[in-house]
Amino acid sequence: MNKDLYQICLSKYEKKELNCLSWEELAKEYSYENGEKLRSQFRRIYKSVEQSLDKPSQENSSSYEEGQDFINVLCSSKRLLSVEEVLKQFKIDTQIWEVDRYKVSTHEGYRKDRAVKWEVSDGKVIEGRVDDSGRLLVVPLFSIQVHLKRKVQRVTKEKIEDIFKNIKYDLFSAANITRFYPEKSSTALIIGISDVHLGLLSKYETSNSEYNIKIATDLYRKTIEKITEKIASRNFDEIVLLCGNDFLNCDNHEGTTSRGTPQDMDGFYYNIIDSALSILVATINYLLNYAPIKIYNVVSNHDQNTMYLLMKCLECFYRGYSNVWVDTGILPRKYYTFSSNLFGFSHDLKIKTALQLMTVEAKDEWGRCNQFYWLLGHLHQAMQYEKEGLMEIYRLPTFSSASRWLNNNGFIQAEKRSQCFVVGNKGIEEVWNIVL
Repeated sequence: MNKDLYQICLSKYEKKELNCLSWEELAKEYSYENGEKLRSQFRRIYKSVEQSLDKPSQENSSSYEEGQDFINVLCSSKRLLSVEEVLKQFKIDTQIWEVDRYKVSTHEGYRKDRAVKWEVSDGKVIEGRVDDSGRLLVVPLFSIQVHLKRKVQRVTKEKIEDIFKNIKYDLFSAANITRFYPEKSSTALIIGISDVHLGLLSKYETSNSEYNIKIATDLYRKTIEKITEKIASRNFDEIVLLCGNDFLNCDNHEGTTSRGTPQDMDGFYYNIIDSALSILVATINYLLNYAPIKIYNVVSNHDQNTMYLLMKCLECFYRGYSNVWVDTGILPRKYYTFSSNLFGFSHDLKIKTALQLMTVEAKDEWGRCNQFYWLLGHLHQAMQYEKEGLMEIYRLPTFSSASRWLNNNGFIQAEKRSQCFVVGNKGIEEVWNIVL
């Protein structure tokens, strides 16, 4: 229906033109099948104009939709907006998002030729008048659709250097031993600090315990210092530091685990990352005073993606260090051999499958070794399961406080501690309990 016909129908509909042709005559003149179809079409347009196009907000409207990896923005305006104006209007961070594509289109809208004048005194309307010509005005509108996608954060040498500028290296007191390693001792030390949950916020009011980044950092530092007090009088061929195992409490800036479970968090995600790197670098540098070190990432349910990135940062940072080896693998189970000992590291697994998994996944090492062990985390309690032939299974404790969810479900800890394992040619010789 064109504009002229709409004006004729409007005059007839509002009875402003008494001598107007009938609906049937109008239908015949404008090539409609019959008068009823003409009137039905007019009423649909009239209703749309009355309910939608007459509203000023229709001339300047916008919509915003954001997902994990995309943002869609639609703006309609009486003037043509640029992509830059849309990004500025919605305060979109171009460090995180980039324009994938955009589309500009024009269309016509209708509005009534109506003017309203109000006389106001002391906040009250004294007199008002509405001038309505009965005509429709055509309003040109511009629409711009902007689709954005999350930028791929590429790890470069410059970015890694920027990250490590914020790292604190003085978490520990200076060691008195230089990096001159004594002769081989045929022993290794496995440091099994598990389930640190850095970034977890616990309050006495909700969890019956207190825990935050500062407390976690302090407990980790004290644990390492207690361990090195024992190391000082001993010689080890190498030290194995277990990372991962829920070292971090969340996996993204939204404060959820790798699978999306919301967490009670202490602070901003990126500050937690800075704290994590500070702890790991300071720990590695400190332990290097005593022996070469191997760092294993035990993939876990709270921090799977973030720990991978942290391990890649450590790999780059210690590139060229012959006495540091960093595991950046993403497999859920890792294997380590020392002398005739085979160790499996996993955050959790079904105990009944432990023997089968090791004999299949590490079958070559299995054939060369005589003692076999699994070190697990996840349950926050120290346990030793019944032996499966020559295989022993240990569950590692933690110094982390209980979260609100753990406390609500009755999972409480007897004491805060960590464990270390002294490994010789014939298996685990000592288990150190580091109680805080």
